[in-house]
Amino acid sequence: MKIIAKASLASFVIFAILGSFALPARADLAATDADLSVAITPEKPGAFQDVTVTISSYSTDLTRATIRWTVNGKVVLSGMGKKELTTTTGSVGSSTNIIADIILSDGTPITKQIILAPAEVDLLWEAPDSYVPPFYRGKALPASEAKLRFVAIPSINAGLGSNPANFVYAWKRNYTTVANDSEGAPNALSFSMSYLNNSETVRVDATTIDNSTAAESQITIMPTKPKILFYENNPAMGILYNKNLTTSFSLSGTEGSIIAEPFSFSPRDSGSSALQYVWAINDKRITTPENKNTLVLHSDGTSEGTASISLDIIHLAKLFQKAGASMTVQIHKK
Repeated sequence: MKIIAKASLASFVIFAILGSFALPARADLAATDADLSVAITPEKPGAFQDVTVTISSYSTDLTRATIRWTVNGKVVLSGMGKKELTTTTGSVGSSTNIIADIILSDGTPITKQIILAPAEVDLLWEAPDSYVPPFYRGKALPASEAKLRFVAIPSINAGLGSNPANFVYAWKRNYTTVANDSEGAPNALSFSMSYLNNSETVRVDATTIDNSTAAESQITIMPTKPKILFYENNPAMGILYNKNLTTSFSLSGTEGSIIAEPFSFSPRDSGSSALQYVWAINDKRITTPENKNTLVLHSDGTSEGTASISLDIIHLAKLFQKAGASMTVQIHKK
């Protein structure tokens, strides 16, 4: 009886030991797709953009695994340790279906699916208080301390259209997170350029409310130097904005008029009290005209000669908003 009892005890101990060695083979400890990490570069790809997809794992050695990559049902890459794939996205609204079929060195299969849905966000900007003359076809450019306004317009085909209310926006100014425009929509940002900065970099991230799709855009704005351009104010035709007076002006009658336009000064008003006009004829300062951007010239019509005209414009509140220009007036007999 004692022998039998000992034998039974020995059998139990052996069974327990063997059972303990069998534990690592349990199915709930096998590697799964949850053990895989996926990195996408860039993180928020746009349309027709090259994208690199990389898989990694801290729990299993993928360098010894056979990996087959399928893109939209077509095998594009296969081999041992092929942890990285580069592909190109389609148009906005399309989806790129990527599947990584992995066979680990112990024969365990894992499948990982990645879906790329390209999206874009257009970042528009303007300098709303920077001056340009009437009918000017170009863009108003900002000088130092000018106001800037940005508007983000997403292109994400997720059944949401382009209504700004359907998206969440995250703004950064010079890589620092800032709030959106308190006076406008969440897809807008406004601020004045700092005279301490050589440039202003703005970035916006637009994400659908369900966080399923995102896009980003970034732009850098450089401040421009204000400048003065002269135009003739013709008595019969008005201001001739089609051609600025670069170096000289011909005064054939007894009177002529010159308009000075202060490009990129702010506010958007050439007669603003914030702008100081300093006119000079033959290096002698003259009284500022009532319309301070307009200089009226008079001649008796009996003499000829030349005169030099110069103008300096200084913003009284903005340190780097200033400019100067000069030209020659050719005086002819009537």
